Amino acid sequence: MKASHGASAEVAAATAARDILAAIYTAPADVQRFDNLLSEQLKGIPRGLARQGQAVGHAAAAAVLSWRQNDGWPATQAAATAPDPTYVLPTFPGLWQPTPPANSFATFTFFPRVKPFAMLTSTQFLPPPPPTLISARYATDFNEVKLRGQDTSGARTAEETLMAQVHASVNTQIGFFHVWNRVAADIAQRQGLSLIDTARLFALLAVAIHDGCKRHSRASSHMGCGGRSPRSAVRARI
Repeated sequence: MKASHGASAEVAAATAARDILAAIYTAPADVQRFDNLLSEQLKGIPRGLARQGQAVGHAAAAAVLSWRQNDGWPATQAAATAPDPTYVLPTFPGLWQPTPPANSFATFTFFPRVKPFAMLTSTQFLPPPPPTLISARYATDFNEVKLRGQDTSGARTAEETLMAQVHASVNTQIGFFHVWNRVAADIAQRQGLSLIDTARLFALLAVAIHDGCKRHSRASSHMGCGGRSPRSAVRARI
């Protein structure tokens, strides 16, 4: 979108972020929080430059939302994270089943059908299939998971415990994906990246994570939502 050279790039980025977030997180309290954050960002910026920057931000957000409107992802975050009671698999070995204590229905069952960002298809770069349930490799991995994944395991190092907790969002305020956002932020600050380069860094990171997860979900879809080998399926209760 063309705009005056005096338009604030910071305001454009903040406005685009506000519009995208408000379109996904639609609860009134969330939208109000996004509005408040944007208002803070606008402080101290001349009204004319801010107004031009907001116009660019609104247009950029609208273009992105239009581009991904029919990509297979639910329209709101609440819909995306809602349990899917229709996803029920036979109780055969290797197929996903609800787990204690909640025994809740599966979530994100739509994900294998979501359109990738960078890959041509979600099957473009498939990894090797997981080992069969009766193979020696499966037994070895299963025993390793029991040895290292138990909550009282003495075979796991302190670093492995921390990594498992972060990956499973246990005893931590951030999850696995948030860690990489923190890494990207640290790199951008350390390298002194510009606003545009920082935005590009975060966009490429999000695309890589999304399409990487799609690659895995398609490869393991025959095992059910989240189906995988025992080594990658570990959710240590630590």
